[in-house]
Amino acid sequence: QGSYNTKSNNFYFKNDVHVQGDNYTVETDTLIYNSKQKISYFIGPSFIFSDQNTIYCENGWYNTNTDICQFQENSYIKDEHNIIKGDSLFYDRNKGYGKAIKNITMIDSINNLIINGDLAEYYEKDNKMEVQKKALLNIISDDDTLFINAQRFVNINNNKDDYILAYDKVKIYKQDVQGICDSLYYNIKDSIIQL
Repeated sequence: QGSYNTKSNNFYFKNDVHVQGDNYTVETDTLIYNSKQKISYFIGPSFIFSDQNTIYCENGWYNTNTDICQFQENSYIKDEHNIIKGDSLFYDRNKGYGKAIKNITMIDSINNLIINGDLAEYYEKDNKMEVQKKALLNIISDDDTLFINAQRFVNINNNKDDYILAYDKVKIYKQDVQGICDSLYYNIKDSIIQL
């Protein structure tokens, strides 16, 4: 079902809405599209599928002119190996910059890592993610989990390197190991930790 308001320039689509873009597909319950501003508003359960990832939200918007979008309410971005969840997800495709705010969980299923925090920033060109504010790294093994708490984590993941840096007031806890240090380096490929 759909309607168009000539005064507000809003298209209103309801029930089983499918949008086919050049490099993405949207499936949603309710979509409002402003033809003047070129902004799509997602209301209710919404999936955005592309070759790179799947985005889910229950409230969000996407500006087709600027390639800037924001997703809220149970939002997450999922690719082949990772899931990023947060109360609010922001992404600028042109700058390759993303930001997640409040109740952030980043799950790396390949390396058995979970990073939590309240603020995360993603720099696509540098393959770098920074997590801070209540930042906690969980390194999951077969028999136990190593918890690392710090003020800030920096995750670098490119073809050559795959590591995590932890800065300021680092605390380490596992059943058989505990420690504190100023900063920490964790090499994901060989699981070596340097304090």
